[in-house]
Formats: sequence, C-alpha cells, structure tokens
Amino acid sequence: MDKVNREKQFRAYELLRKLDMQTTATMNQVAYGHISGAEWDYVCGQHRKAFEDWMAFAATIDKPD
Repeated sequence: MDKVNREKQFRAYELLRKLDMQTTATMNQVAYGHISGAEWDYVCGQHRKAFEDWMAFAATIDKPD
C-alpha cells in the first residue's frame, strides 16, 4: 500500500471515529431526554458537521469498477 492510500485510509478512520463519537453524544442526549435547548442544538450541530465532513471525504473515494 502506498503512502497516499495509507493517508486516505487514516483520514477515513479519523472521520468515522469522529462521526461515531458525535452519534454517541447525540444518542446520549436522547436517552436522557435532553432534546431541546442550547446543548441539544450544539450536539446536533457537531453531529451534522461530522456527517458532512465524512460525506465530503467519501465523495473523493474512487469507486470500484
């Protein structure tokens, strides 16, 4: 595996880990009934950003033939 592929693989790992962490934070808010207010808005915004970052990266991945 060349350096470019390793870097892309690591970037994918980082972005997926961040998305997973943000999903967990969001679900914790739901589990505890904290689904309104400034904290909810912040958590949802962070989750949305993590998802958008992942989707932007995923769009750069070459599709198999």
